[in-house]
Amino acid sequence: LDYSKLCDVDRWLVLKTNEFIQTARKHFEDYTTREIVVAFENFVNDISNFYVRVNRARFWKSECDEDKMNAYAVLYYAVKTITGAMAPIIPFMTESIWQNLTRRVLPSSELSVHLSDWPTPLEGFEDDGIIADTAFARDVIAVALKLRNEHQIKVRQPLNEVLVDGSYESVIGDLTPLIMEELN
Repeated sequence: LDYSKLCDVDRWLVLKTNEFIQTARKHFEDYTTREIVVAFENFVNDISNFYVRVNRARFWKSECDEDKMNAYAVLYYAVKTITGAMAPIIPFMTESIWQNLTRRVLPSSELSVHLSDWPTPLEGFEDDGIIADTAFARDVIAVALKLRNEHQIKVRQPLNEVLVDGSYESVIGDLTPLIMEELN
């Protein structure tokens, strides 16, 4: 993966995946498996309820361009990585995912997830504030959706504007299109 060619949401997922690897390693070393499971649940929620949702159009577009392939590559990296990290805790599920995903995409990979090396963070991916910025953008989206719900304004109905305190404009600058799309 070329960091410079990834969009903000892709970079966010790679950084969150790298963060998960480090968190899982720390908790395995401390024998605190409950915390690994909590981190895993949060990470899976981030992937399925945020990353996949906001990239739905990229995954389903008909042309197979670099943007679409980047989205698939980042999602593949995240799923393969968490499969390897969670193998000691959920061995049968991770083995099934490994056989049906990793071995199909890369037949030359290890025969089993349990024979693979511990996942390592991708090099060259440093957090330039994208994790905090994305968290803030997700908070803006959550508050706006809550307000829509309270005022019974359906998401299909476009909003004329969404006002965010001007001091936060620099934080959400690059993520403005994401917020606008999510809120319609």
